[in-house]
Parts: sequence; C-alpha cells; structure tokens
Amino acid sequence: MKKKPTAVFTAILSAALLWGGVPAAAQPAMEPNIVVSDSSYVDGISPRLKYLSSVFTDMTIRGNRADCQGNYTTFQNVKVQLQVMLQKSSFHSSLDSDWSEVASWDLTWTGPAQKILARSYTGLTPGYYYRVKTTATVLDGNVPLETVVVHSAVSYYGG
Repeated sequence: MKKKPTAVFTAILSAALLWGGVPAAAQPAMEPNIVVSDSSYVDGISPRLKYLSSVFTDMTIRGNRADCQGNYTTFQNVKVQLQVMLQKSSFHSSLDSDWSEVASWDLTWTGPAQKILARSYTGLTPGYYYRVKTTATVLDGNVPLETVVVHSAVSYYGG
C-alpha cells in the first residue's frame, strides 16, 4: 500500500520536532546577559561572558581634575557601545541611587579589539566622593545581547 505524501510529510515533521525541539518562531526571546560588578574589573571566566572577554574602569583625581577611563576586550566581530560616566555622591555609598552623573562619554566600535575610552573632567566640586561607572554593551542592531557594568574605586575630593 502506498503512503500519501501528506502522511510522510507529517511523520517527518513530527520526528523533527521531537528531536530538534521547538521551532525558532515559537521559542521565547533570549534575555540579554547583564553583569553588574562592584569591582573595577570583570573577565570572561567569572561571571560567564559570551561576547566580552573583559571590562575595566579606573579614575585618578589630580587637583580638581578627574582622569576617567573604561575599556573592554572582545575577540568576536561584534558591535560594542562603551560608556564612561563620572559620578559624584555626598557620601561613600555602593547604591547606584546615591550617585549622580557629572559627565558622560560614549563611543561605539565594531570588530574584535581592545578599545579604551579615556577622558578628563576639570571642575570637580570639593566635598564630594567621585567614581567612574563604565558600561560595555554588545549590540545586535539596537538590541542588547550582553551588558557589563563596572565601577572604579571611590575617591574623595576635598579641594
């Protein structure tokens, strides 16, 4: 007895779904990998990073000037937006809500590379604590795939 083509097609489709899982259109959207660290350095070993190999930030205060830097390393051909933000607080705190933005710089690069964004800000207000918050975001178009946030050590500027 000959099997009808639709029966064969149904059997193949059923087997593919059983072994291959759910079709891509039915799978939920993948959540971006977001890592926030209180240290100034994160590498790809811990926590597990998929696209970025490392992210680092640093700040040095000289007189009333803050020298700020953030950098990342990736070995993949991806688009990365790097933001370096100088922040201040009236007291030493680890809560983001206690910090306000003083200045911010960002650049976007594509390709495997190690990139550094270094800027200076002159005109620090005496009597405040300062830190740098660096955010590296891997993008697919405008969709974030992975975000890593690191903070520099906190420094007091007395004037």
